[in-house]
Amino acid sequence: DGAVEQISILDIDFDAYFNSQILKARKVSLDGMRLDVFRDKRLPRREGIIKPMPQELMKNAPLDMMVDSVTASNAFIRYQEFAPRAMIPGSIRFEDLNFSLAPFALSKGDNKYPLEKMYLNADSKLMDEGLLELNSTMFFEAPYPMDMQVSIGKFDLRSVNSMVSNGVFVEIVSGKVKAGKWDFRINENESWGKINLNYKDLKIQLLDTVSMLPGNGKLGLLTF
Repeated sequence: DGAVEQISILDIDFDAYFNSQILKARKVSLDGMRLDVFRDKRLPRREGIIKPMPQELMKNAPLDMMVDSVTASNAFIRYQEFAPRAMIPGSIRFEDLNFSLAPFALSKGDNKYPLEKMYLNADSKLMDEGLLELNSTMFFEAPYPMDMQVSIGKFDLRSVNSMVSNGVFVEIVSGKVKAGKWDFRINENESWGKINLNYKDLKIQLLDTVSMLPGNGKLGLLTF
């Protein structure tokens, strides 16, 4: 589900639209966007289904569009997921989200795509805690690589218990992230990169997969 409180389009090229059916503008601004994403991993995967990269979808869109930049402010995204053995879904929230895509283009499959690459820059609060920043370069030739740099500031790891408890049956008892950074490349076939996560006082409790209560014996308290 999704909704946007306000959409503004700046400097529309009406001649391009009426003559060539191409929507051209200097800027598209989205304010107050809310998006709920849900995934159920309990369902069996359908064989032969290959999900395309975002760049491929943009090259095979239902309309032609060329905009210098697309921006969003005050956005909110919630991702909910049922793990394969979960009884209830876990969730994670991205609040106070702002992002920009520049330049931005959509093209019908039979038309030549006008861009070689696009830049994505975003910042958000993770679970109303740590500041998350993302910078990405997206390329539009197969295998559609994306270079990603992600950084996160200080936050309490217990804030993500909804996702890890219901997803991997682990409860974070204590722990704080001091700083983190991910650098990786992803394409339609593979992904690789490196991560540097600085944390302190991490203690986790393994949970029983049925009762969701703290486990005993081998499911005891672990400290890192």
